[in-house]
Amino acid sequence: MKDATKQALPPCPYCREPLDSGHLYCGRCGRDPSAPRRPCPKCGRVTPTAERACWNCGAAFKSDMRWKVALIVGLFLLSFVLSIVLALVKVLFS
Repeated sequence: MKDATKQALPPCPYCREPLDSGHLYCGRCGRDPSAPRRPCPKCGRVTPTAERACWNCGAAFKSDMRWKVALIVGLFLLSFVLSIVLALVKVLFS
């Protein structure tokens, strides 16, 4: 009976092992099957989004964080400068 239940459950998207019901992580590879994932551009194997390289072939993923960090810093500096300008305008014209 246990084998029939195990085959009815979906497989792990990373190692293709049938998942145990009620567990949050795969019993074979230890990964979270509900975590966001992306296909490797080199081998096509599914890898967690948070990983920097493919677990199957080792191909490095390009990070898109560089432009995001620069954008966040730029917006922070812009808001800081605008707050100073508005404070000066308020003091000068009050």
